[in-house]
Amino acid sequence: MKKLTAIFNLNCWPNGGLLGVCQQLGVPAVLSGELTALRRYGGTPTETARPGSDRSSEGSCNRVNRIKLIHQRLADAHGLPAVLSVSWEIFELVATITSASAGESSDMYPAFTFARGSAVSGRNAIAFAPSMPPVSGEPGHSPPKPADDVDEIADALASLASAVSIRLRESAELAAADADRSACENAAGQAERIAWFLAKGNS
Repeated sequence: MKKLTAIFNLNCWPNGGLLGVCQQLGVPAVLSGELTALRRYGGTPTETARPGSDRSSEGSCNRVNRIKLIHQRLADAHGLPAVLSVSWEIFELVATITSASAGESSDMYPAFTFARGSAVSGRNAIAFAPSMPPVSGEPGHSPPKPADDVDEIADALASLASAVSIRLRESAELAAADADRSACENAAGQAERIAWFLAKGNS
């Protein structure tokens, strides 16, 4: 957790020295470029609103239950379009839950914030897949009630992210189109980052 907190407090480090700091803290090389971008632009990527999204109302299910439900939907998904569709929803749910949970624990704030950035990037990567079904205009995920322990939420999200990464890697191997393959691989990488951030933040 100290590693993520130090990295998150990016204003402590000069622009040119962040990569060196990442290496000293043991951050995987694949994340160093992303963290440097966060330093340069002052925060996580701006989330692109889903068409028709309305997150002003509060959800009726608690966070862990919602994670378990969509985890099962991922397991039941068959075929590339179905996997892409549920993966899109998973990234959107992860972004919503991490955003809502970040303010509830100062210790987990960096992990949730970095995970949210990766969730947005993962969702955007899927948007480039030709086999991605059209996104409906149904309301997006509403902010869930703060009814669960943040450590339990982090564990559930890390497990979900690992599962979606596996499914996307499998889909990439079977995809016929290069664009589908690339989208799956890029999104899978973001899912792995989510799992890494939340596992480190919760350790």
